[in-house]
Amino acid sequence: MIRNILLGLFAFVVIAGIIFWILNRGPQRIFASVRNFSFIGSGTTTGFALPWQPTTLVPLVEEEDLFAGGTEEVETRDVSKQLSDIERQYEDIIQGVNDVTTFGDPSPIFGSVRIAPAYSNTAGNTADSEFLVLEASLSNTAPTSLAGWSLQSALTGVRVSIPGAASPLRQGNVNSLVAATLDPGSVALVATGPSPVGASFRENICAGYLSDFQDFYPPLSLQCPTPASELPLTADNLKRYGDACFDYIERLPSCTFPTNVPTELSAECRSFLQNTLSYTGCAALHGNSLSFGTNTWRLFLRSDRPLWRDSHDAIRLLDAEGRTVDAYVY
Repeated sequence: MIRNILLGLFAFVVIAGIIFWILNRGPQRIFASVRNFSFIGSGTTTGFALPWQPTTLVPLVEEEDLFAGGTEEVETRDVSKQLSDIERQYEDIIQGVNDVTTFGDPSPIFGSVRIAPAYSNTAGNTADSEFLVLEASLSNTAPTSLAGWSLQSALTGVRVSIPGAASPLRQGNVNSLVAATLDPGSVALVATGPSPVGASFRENICAGYLSDFQDFYPPLSLQCPTPASELPLTADNLKRYGDACFDYIERLPSCTFPTNVPTELSAECRSFLQNTLSYTGCAALHGNSLSFGTNTWRLFLRSDRPLWRDSHDAIRLLDAEGRTVDAYVY
């Protein structure tokens, strides 16, 4: 009798304890402890992790043997993928904001003229060695005027106007300046320093003579008419200038003003050389030719110091309304 009473009392205590444990969230606490449990062996290549734990733990047994169906693992991977997608979208949005900030308000003629990084030099230690090359697109259907255009650093805020230029350049005269106008495929070399000849200008087939007495960086093209083409070998010219004159002219390189003319040359020959083989003489002979001007402009910003950062700058090419035609980021 007493034994039955004790057994009943024990059963009552056990059942009451289980009910109390359940009411006090005992199963949830055990489950939470299991979620944070992991086992790692002595090496870095052994051990196991529960499906909700970091994937850097290497399983010792197959997960499907531990959890049938693997639904929790699939759900965890889906959540991770969603988080990765959200982070990527956020980075894209931030990059887009940065691009807009760097580029500015796009011009309606965006892409018609670009800054050519391959030909520009922003790492010059002096203003004379620093320059940008603007290149008009070959797909343009009309010339592009640079009137009112400017260049600006998006980082430092430095902004300079693109100057007018002489077309053609006339030495010894006050040049009237016009806005540089780029035909499709034409280029404008925008140098930071002052012009060696006092003005910006459009290059022409005689421009190489300018480098005889002034330094240009980068150098001017030396594609002048050859000295021999300036004095055709005819019977009348041979009689007037003499054999020695033609022999001397054959040895002269293009775009070179003769400075040490041999004394044995005739007076007519020496006069011809000095009056013809120079920029002024060449321009007088060929200035009215349709092929006189080339597709290159030399524009000078007349600064006595470099304008652009040696590295990591964003230079905008702005139209007359201050809208961005192109941006060079480096």
